[in-house]
Amino acid sequence: MKVTIENLTTACKVGGNLDLDSIGRALGEGAVQRFGSGLRFRPSPDSEIYVFMLGDGNVKIFGPSSMDASSKVLKSLLSMPEMTPFSLKVMEPLRIQEVIASADMGRKLDPKKVYEEFKAEGIVVDPSELPGFILRIGNSNVEVLIFPEGKLVSRGADNIMDAVSTLKLVESRLGPGMGHAV
Repeated sequence: MKVTIENLTTACKVGGNLDLDSIGRALGEGAVQRFGSGLRFRPSPDSEIYVFMLGDGNVKIFGPSSMDASSKVLKSLLSMPEMTPFSLKVMEPLRIQEVIASADMGRKLDPKKVYEEFKAEGIVVDPSELPGFILRIGNSNVEVLIFPEGKLVSRGADNIMDAVSTLKLVESRLGPGMGHAV
């Protein structure tokens, strides 16, 4: 089973002149949305990556599929000519806050068998919320979404290894007797 890292949420803290109104004007009104105590913008118009900058210096980056890509977004943001007057510097290093990973088991799953396998762990079924199952992993914040068509999605892990190992653990429990080939 191949696991794909779909996206990461990373965060860091910056210091310097955090005048968000001025930063918003410098970045261009069309590219920036102001909300409460922060700014939201996309590094490029065709990107699915979003950066949130808060007045307290917290910066969150949503959407890159690797730590390297997230680092490049941050470096690019801080080195933009429009940002020079604000003298923004990284005060706390970039770290992963959440990993979204997915895998395809290559076969459909029998929903009744999936439910039976995980009912002791409190698997949740709510068709009005999701056309599949929600499985919380132990006492962690990690959840695995299990879809009858054989797709698995891990969310909530704060590192890539946990996201991948969680999907592999669930896949191992959903052995060949859980469904049929797609």
